Amino acid sequence: NWTGVGELSRGIRRTTNADSNDVQTQTLYTFGGSTMWGVIAPDNQTIPSYISEKLNGPNAEFTIVNYAQIAYNSNQELIYLSLLLKQGKVPDVAIFYDGCNDLFVNEASGKQTTMLYKDRIKSLLGNMWRFSGPDLVVNQSLLSGNLFREAIRNIPKYIKLIHYPYMVLSRIFQKTTNTADNVENNFTEAVPERIANTYIQNAFMIEALSRAYNFRYLLVWQPTIFTKARKSTDEKALLTYDKMHPEILYPIATRRLREKKLKNFYDLTSIFDDTDQSVFIDECHVTPQGNQIIAEKLVEILKSDYGL
Repeated sequence: NWTGVGELSRGIRRTTNADSNDVQTQTLYTFGGSTMWGVIAPDNQTIPSYISEKLNGPNAEFTIVNYAQIAYNSNQELIYLSLLLKQGKVPDVAIFYDGCNDLFVNEASGKQTTMLYKDRIKSLLGNMWRFSGPDLVVNQSLLSGNLFREAIRNIPKYIKLIHYPYMVLSRIFQKTTNTADNVENNFTEAVPERIANTYIQNAFMIEALSRAYNFRYLLVWQPTIFTKARKSTDEKALLTYDKMHPEILYPIATRRLREKKLKNFYDLTSIFDDTDQSVFIDECHVTPQGNQIIAEKLVEILKSDYGL
């Protein structure tokens, strides 16, 4: 049996749920980005499906609905929850699974954006030096009629004659000066603090909504490849070190959140520390086996701390 069948047209992914056999079920909503949605995993091997499998006994008492959406961060999930509550869709328990997208929605220097990839898309749009790969369709915007009709306005904006020499010089100097120590000194204070503060404010709003609409919730901070203690050879090959230095910023943001002692906050960044096996397929996404381990931990929490 599947939840969300009637909602597939609205982008809700299927989750396996056993037949309730006329037993009154409690409803669990899960929110998050692509990691909770279940990239590369079949419908029955996502975190929500594993939660359903492990939480329900012979008589299904819980229905799990996967409201995660690819690239969502805690800002968007809060809005999504608010919209659902306005529609009368109130869960018994809501699970929020975040961290990776809350990190990448920030820039090392600059303001936080509300959507992942927003600034990346803007920077790629009209980039005349990219002619292949996934950006090909975006680059075709240079050849549109608007470019010629509005040449005076668009040429300075898109060709960026000043920008490209600057990029070349910055990359040359970055190789010699952009060390971990410099990252630590320059922006490891501002960025993690911004990530933590935004997340905390969202948590306060979720708490207020939970009181108003009478539901319970979990705030789950997800593991990433940067926080795994014993990385496999394949996982080490996946590590990337860009100007944002997530390998430094994410652990610091995690420490900030732990220090705040948020209500219903669960830090799962060390959940894979005891395994040498490959779990991550990139910086944030895990294998179906990884989903299963995470789901088992969440079910353990739901049973021990929430009495389910």
